[in-house]
Amino acid sequence: MPIHEQSYRRFEGRSLHRFRWYVIVEQEFMLLVKQRAFIILGLFGLLNFLFHLLIVVLHGLVMQDPEKYAMYAMIINRSEYAQVNAVLFYRFISWQIPIFFLTSLQAGSGMICNDFRNNLMELYFSKPISWIDYALGKSLTLIFIGLAYLAAPALFLIALHNMLIPGMDTLREGFSWSLSVTGYALVITLPTALGILAASALLRGQNYATIAVLMVLFVNSAMAVFLSESLRATNYKVLSIGLDIKRVGEHFFSIQNRAFDLRWEWSFGVIVGLCILASLVLAAKIRRAEVAS
Repeated sequence: MPIHEQSYRRFEGRSLHRFRWYVIVEQEFMLLVKQRAFIILGLFGLLNFLFHLLIVVLHGLVMQDPEKYAMYAMIINRSEYAQVNAVLFYRFISWQIPIFFLTSLQAGSGMICNDFRNNLMELYFSKPISWIDYALGKSLTLIFIGLAYLAAPALFLIALHNMLIPGMDTLREGFSWSLSVTGYALVITLPTALGILAASALLRGQNYATIAVLMVLFVNSAMAVFLSESLRATNYKVLSIGLDIKRVGEHFFSIQNRAFDLRWEWSFGVIVGLCILASLVLAAKIRRAEVAS
């Protein structure tokens, strides 16, 4: 009798999707929507959206006829939180960051290490899926979650604001805010997704990856604060990835109250460097698994 290799047979059929990474994204979302924690965190994110939706609607209705609602218009003009401007959308995204981070940590910390533990790498790479498709699918899953939590709701609020108060000035402001929202959302989402996946690829368990990410963030922030206070130079805060994300967001939305005085390009460079480092770690680990398969 013939002796066969104890491995999965190579796929010889046709791919059902034009983009092979889509299979990974589809599979991950099918697993995530069945998790109670994922749904609960999504509901918390929805509460923040509904709060800001109420602000945009009330502001739009009052500003349509400010003479009729003179008292409410006066309250809106005097209240910082009731005005629809760049600060509102910056605040909305900033309030969403903890919820998005917890969701990404819950969803992504086990994405790759669980595949290694369950011996699924050989199954994936026995099909016409390369390591690039695999890494892209895992990364895009978390990126789509980030855009769904951060960019999509904010863009909807901007569109609603333009419908309630139509005009060229509102349209120009909305276009500028949309660019800022998209840029800020990507600056938050990319390092978060790649960093969590890199930890998942390096460590053997989901709990270990979660603890590692939290410890790295804690040590990173503590070191930046310690250096800035002990050396009496606030610009050492550029070493904190969290403050770097905040600094870039402040630039995008023209916020005057800055986390530190160093130019935003330095913070952006730190974020890009972190993304490159995490991508290299992720690529090396997954490429090695493909070769072994």
